[in-house]
Amino acid sequence: MLNPGVQPLLLVIIVAWIGLPYLIAFLGGWRKLAVHYRWNGEPVAKQWFRWRSASMNFTHYGSSLNIGTSERGLFLKPILIAAIGHPPLFIPWQDITVTETKRVFIPVTELSFLKEPRVKVTLTRGLASRVLACRPGTSSFSR
Repeated sequence: MLNPGVQPLLLVIIVAWIGLPYLIAFLGGWRKLAVHYRWNGEPVAKQWFRWRSASMNFTHYGSSLNIGTSERGLFLKPILIAAIGHPPLFIPWQDITVTETKRVFIPVTELSFLKEPRVKVTLTRGLASRVLACRPGTSSFSR
């Protein structure tokens, strides 16, 4: 039997562990993208960039995203520990707009999406060039 003083603390920890990822997904825009781009199958990507970082609106996913590419589109899937509230996404290439910009003098690439244009995913230029190399009309995958 647990000490009665520990039970409320345990409840707070459990609620935070489950609720915080949903809040992050909501604030960052992942939930909005999931309305249109949720992927229910197993991602069939030709190339994976695992444990990568990206920003989505007000949130930052530091080394917690797996980004997959295929000829058809882009997969976004958080690592297992960050997956609560973040269903896998598949976004067709034709729905993605690419913009080169700077964040605090650092060159980055922003991806925006046809069905949810207010949500932007920001990648470093180096990662973006490798990820975007799979789009139709580009040469081939590059590492």
